[in-house]
Amino acid sequence: SAHVVPKRRAVMSMLPLPLPLAATCARTQFVLTSVQVRLAAILDDVLRRYEGSGGERALLRSLRDEVSDGRALTLPPLATQPRGDPDEPARWRSWAQPCVGRTWLDVPWFFAENYFYRVIMEYIGYFAESRHDPFLGAKRDNFLGAKASILALSQQQSAADLSTATGKLFLLALWGNTADLSLNPTGIDIDSSAHHGGMPSDKLLINDVKYVHERLLQLAAQGAELAIVLDNAGFELYCDLCLAGTFQIFW
Repeated sequence: SAHVVPKRRAVMSMLPLPLPLAATCARTQFVLTSVQVRLAAILDDVLRRYEGSGGERALLRSLRDEVSDGRALTLPPLATQPRGDPDEPARWRSWAQPCVGRTWLDVPWFFAENYFYRVIMEYIGYFAESRHDPFLGAKRDNFLGAKASILALSQQQSAADLSTATGKLFLLALWGNTADLSLNPTGIDIDSSAHHGGMPSDKLLINDVKYVHERLLQLAAQGAELAIVLDNAGFELYCDLCLAGTFQIFW
């Protein structure tokens, strides 16, 4: 029934939260690889493309070695801030304070990942004057590498039934995460069955698409606003835009 999902979420909300994952956590090797190998590889790609000053490149190399070697976090002063948000560096300092003296491998994974990108922006002076996107080349390569998949998907016929079409596009947006830029900077290996419509719903632990579809209809009828947070690029962005295009039908 339609009440199954709210009941399940009510039970889950009463369960104690697990401790945050860290790279040294014995529960999973994935986090260790994600921090120590993947983040270092991302900086290797940035350094290969970035044409900034020698000082900036030296700072990026030091960050790369810190992460890959599992050293203690360097906490730069974060002297720059996004336009219109002067308190942003202070917030980061407060979040980083409990991590003083700890390594990249034993701080919470979520913090390590986000702080990593914030430090990159600081080291290249992104908020000060450069406004140069150090990932622009990777985004471009990812998109061009996915061109065949994008063309193939764009030629597929949409389902006549709105509920079925919405379900397929939610699956597309979900499986599009396998083309995440941080996992596949170049996009060379993007052309897989998942990107040509082979999006197996039987691989999902929970699938609430039917209830999401019903909720979207309710919200549209109420005149609610729908906000979409954009944080992707390349093929993954294309998948999200397909889903966003379907939302326009509801509204």
